[in-house]
Amino acid sequence: MLFRLLIVFGCVVVFINGCNSLISQEVGTHKLRTYQMAEIAEEGIGDADFVEIQQAWQTGEYVHVEAVRQFDRPILIYPVQTQEQINSGEKVAKLIAWTELFDVNCLDDQSCLPQQEVTLKGITRDIPAEKNQLQQLLDKGYTLDEQPIFIEVDKAPLEWYWNLGMMLGALALGAGIEIVHLRKTRKKQLEV
Repeated sequence: MLFRLLIVFGCVVVFINGCNSLISQEVGTHKLRTYQMAEIAEEGIGDADFVEIQQAWQTGEYVHVEAVRQFDRPILIYPVQTQEQINSGEKVAKLIAWTELFDVNCLDDQSCLPQQEVTLKGITRDIPAEKNQLQQLLDKGYTLDEQPIFIEVDKAPLEWYWNLGMMLGALALGAGIEIVHLRKTRKKQLEV
């Protein structure tokens, strides 16, 4: 009985998560919001989870973090600034971007992230604890803002159909388990 209740509880959690994400994609924090880098440097991004940042500048500096587990991927961590910060040589990082999507061959000639203006699109997500090598960035002379923003570049929230699939799958599994249990209970009652 405990096993059945745990499965049903898990189905309820997955259903609520899928429903929340589905609604959030249309009217909430998972909806794509567009910002200028200058806006972020002054005001931040609020509660946005999925953002596009225009007029952002890669500084040309980054930290390479090796894969931790066997099927894990290495990442690059890099500060993103405004053009004014780049021009003045300021090394305060309000926005820290990180990505798993890069060509490892660029590490040899250190050309992974040249200093240039870019448009970043991704989700706000902290760097996984086992890969968090921000200290190396600080060792390069950078200072983190009081409330830094972390963005995983080139990632997006799950598509609506996956969220709907989670909801329907959880509903079917939870209801199916309860229906089977109810039938067994009734069958036992009729036999007595």
